[in-house]
Amino acid sequence: MKRGWFCKLNQVILAVSIWPEGFNGEWSKLQIGDIEKMIRHLIGLILGLAGGLGVFFFAWGALQYLTAYGNEEKAQKGKNYLLWSTIGLVVIALSAALVTTLWKTLTNKESPTPLNLTP
Repeated sequence: MKRGWFCKLNQVILAVSIWPEGFNGEWSKLQIGDIEKMIRHLIGLILGLAGGLGVFFFAWGALQYLTAYGNEEKAQKGKNYLLWSTIGLVVIALSAALVTTLWKTLTNKESPTPLNLTP
């Protein structure tokens, strides 16, 4: 099966976004601190993408609801988007808080969440 340019671009973006600064591809020279940075960036990336999707679907649900113009089916669909995206955003916020608490407890360092990505 032939892969398109978009799949390759996604792989490159994901790989570059989790590599620590200064990493040149030599895995034998990685240190524990570098792996920790990779984990921090990966957690931040996942939570950031999930939060972005949650906000997008919230806005989409609001748009669906506001443009229903009396169409009950479309209004209900918009309400469902609003409800489930709100639940998703709450779950994402709680998971960020849990990850932050566990990270600080286990490593005695700052959190890996998007709230604090500085190394």
